[in-house]
Amino acid sequence: MKRLVLFFVLILIVPMAALAQNDRRNDGGNGQRPSFESFMRTKCDMVVQELGLSQKDSSRFIPIYQELLKEKAELYKKYGGGRRIRLKVEMGESVPDTTLMRVIYNNSQLQVEDAQLEHRYLLRLSGVLTPMQLYKLQNAEQKFRTSIIEENRAKKLLFNIKLTFFRPQLLEGSNFFCIFVACNCACALSFCTLIDRNF
Repeated sequence: MKRLVLFFVLILIVPMAALAQNDRRNDGGNGQRPSFESFMRTKCDMVVQELGLSQKDSSRFIPIYQELLKEKAELYKKYGGGRRIRLKVEMGESVPDTTLMRVIYNNSQLQVEDAQLEHRYLLRLSGVLTPMQLYKLQNAEQKFRTSIIEENRAKKLLFNIKLTFFRPQLLEGSNFFCIFVACNCACALSFCTLIDRNF
């Protein structure tokens, strides 16, 4: 009898909890991306920590580094648009060859101008940082980039799971109800089995 009551309670509670959850990001859960200032502050803090800069060194380093980040943001904005095209291609939509060639050219130009910008700021930062700190700076930026990529990969996986299970055509009529009940029954049964094993 206890199992039956627990089973029905779980069928009611698990879906409500799942539906009540919000997509939480670093923005307080309001569904928007973090601001550029927030991103820049996070990256600067991480880099300063990785480099082990003193208060004096960081006060000289941060303004130059923030200028670099702002110029990079402008550069990426200037050659932006490739992301939308990439998403269209991934979704199987048709994209004209001229648009693809423009994106390819812009990506190439972006890499060239980004390398020139890096070189220019490397010379400026060499007056503030030691060669070892410059080396650590490059590693810290790679580490930050990798963490962002991993975070985005996890978000994309979650989005694909949501897209797979909650397509609009599945939300209509009895299909959604059948999937809803099946998922809840599977969750409840696995939870009951887990409780039986532990007690």
